[in-house]
Amino acid sequence: MVQSLYRAYRPLTFSQMVGQDAIVRTLRNQVASGRIGHAYLFCGTRGTGKTSAARIMAMAANCPNPDHGNPCLECINCQTILKEASLDVFEMDAASNSRVEEIREMLDRVNYPPQNQKYKVYIIDEVHMLSNAAFNALLKTLEEPPEYMIFILATTESQKLPATILSRCQRFDFRRITSEEIAEHLKLALVDGLTADEEALELIAVNAEGSMRDAWSLMDSALGDQKRLDVNQVRDALGAVNAEFLFDYLSALIHCDAALAIQKCDELMAAGKDMLAFLRDVSRSIRNLIAALLGAKVAGQDEKQLKQLAQKTNLQHLSYLLDLSLRTEQQARLAQSPRAVLDLFSLRACLQKKENDGLQLSARIAKIEEALKRGKVPPTPKEEIIMETITLKDEPGKEKVMVDSASSTEETIKETPSPANESLIEETPPANEAGSNQKTGEQVSILPLSDNSKQVSKEAKVDSKTKKPEHEEAWNKFLKLLAQQEPSLHSLINQGRYDGYRKETFFLRLEVGNDFICNMLNSDDKRQTIEKALSNLMGKPVGFRAHCSLPPDEKEMRKRRIEDDISLLSNLVGRENIIVQNMPE
Repeated sequence: MVQSLYRAYRPLTFSQMVGQDAIVRTLRNQVASGRIGHAYLFCGTRGTGKTSAARIMAMAANCPNPDHGNPCLECINCQTILKEASLDVFEMDAASNSRVEEIREMLDRVNYPPQNQKYKVYIIDEVHMLSNAAFNALLKTLEEPPEYMIFILATTESQKLPATILSRCQRFDFRRITSEEIAEHLKLALVDGLTADEEALELIAVNAEGSMRDAWSLMDSALGDQKRLDVNQVRDALGAVNAEFLFDYLSALIHCDAALAIQKCDELMAAGKDMLAFLRDVSRSIRNLIAALLGAKVAGQDEKQLKQLAQKTNLQHLSYLLDLSLRTEQQARLAQSPRAVLDLFSLRACLQKKENDGLQLSARIAKIEEALKRGKVPPTPKEEIIMETITLKDEPGKEKVMVDSASSTEETIKETPSPANESLIEETPPANEAGSNQKTGEQVSILPLSDNSKQVSKEAKVDSKTKKPEHEEAWNKFLKLLAQQEPSLHSLINQGRYDGYRKETFFLRLEVGNDFICNMLNSDDKRQTIEKALSNLMGKPVGFRAHCSLPPDEKEMRKRRIEDDISLLSNLVGRENIIVQNMPE
């Protein structure tokens, strides 16, 4: 029988363990100094070395001549434990032995001293599966065991353990192993003529998600009976698509090309690929796009290609896509028709305007701002383009101009002074840039229809003789600098609207319900960064404060509605019988 790779390369000493340096150092020092505890708790996700560390600890504690805390692997004690022939080292799986009777049977043997070893070691794997009665039976012995007893408990879900168990053990949390450490450790198997591409090892390491055992199993499955491992073999074992297909699909989502996205879904299903594996790859790639956009390190994919694709979108759009892909991945596990879930994800990602979601709305606003910065409007389906009117101030010979097509929208924007992308304050362009049909004192109004068919008007007075206040110029310059140097902070500020400059303090107003963003902006580190930049632009110390409130017009409408309700109730029951509390000011 051929031994699997994860068993063949299981660590036998602390020095052979991967990615757990702090834990290894502590355990080796305890063995070397002879200060071994009576109860240990090893926590962590699967495949991080918990059970291996427990077995190594059992050998090292009983080894008569340990090497700097490592078992020698040559003495009779080490050899007996390695062959699983020792009567003094007992390993139990709590998942299949969770009843109180089985724990009591195990504890009955605690009273007998070790036969051939120095310590008697009980290793209980998946200890969180024990019943409450079993935990209670274990408590007394775990608190005051005989001097020759060592308990080592291992679990993947430490939150399920009673506090009375946690307080009696030395706890060690095993972290996920990094992709770089996994890829390097996999090279141990490249012996006897076996070779592997670096890209194949990296792909295995990324998909192992921090588990060394999963990495060995995946490598074993991809190799089969071959002597060479390449990236295509790994993708076939994973049921994953190649990088070119994945980038084409992501590009379709970013450019909102629904037809191409659906076509890629057809190709995916025709090739017989695993849809859940594909959605995981999509989520991972979107996360890498966000990292590339923020300038962070990207592992496992072409960094240059990722950066080029990331430059075609913005952080808000990518955040929306990541949130949508994670929700879709969860839905696909329970769906009877995963294909329909994938198609729906593609359509929702491309047809953003059909969604009523905060992240999606933020992504759409950011995309429009980016387009306005470049002097054009992003493409919009004709049926969603609403008539816009540009109204000039009453002058002899002037008429209203009606715009109702996608082609003329872009032309109108080029002729009309538009708000600056980086600022929530309306810019006042110079007279020579305002367009030939607009004179000093003209009012420009663009009236789009919202989804509920209500018109929202916005008037901007253009006066080339009036100079913008110093604080507004400072705010606009601050936002431009922030977009270049601190894009993440810039995206948070863009969620609000400039609310003026009063008593040497800049104010930012956010809509009600954005308390989380408000608290982030008012935190010491963010606020000090903003205040320092604004102080440099103003030439004097200034403050900054963000707050959540309703717009003034909305406050007035809300107050008017309440007054109407009170008037209606007064006609029914009489005003003297009505008590009004928390009336808005």
